[in-house]
Amino acid sequence: MQITTNALLLGKPTIIKENQYLSTKDYVEDFLNFFEPIAKYFEINVQIPEQITGNISEKDITYNKV
Repeated sequence: MQITTNALLLGKPTIIKENQYLSTKDYVEDFLNFFEPIAKYFEINVQIPEQITGNISEKDITYNKV
């Protein structure tokens, strides 16, 4: 699934089994800031987990692979 940079930065922290993962922003922000002067466009492909939390109007977004 392709998403925008702004949508990518909204990825929340998660815990899978006994492993804790930071928010997506914590992982990618330095990379984006470094390459922003060089690249005007980022093509971002992500994989969302099969099971998500939230309610019908609002979902908690997290990304398994970016």
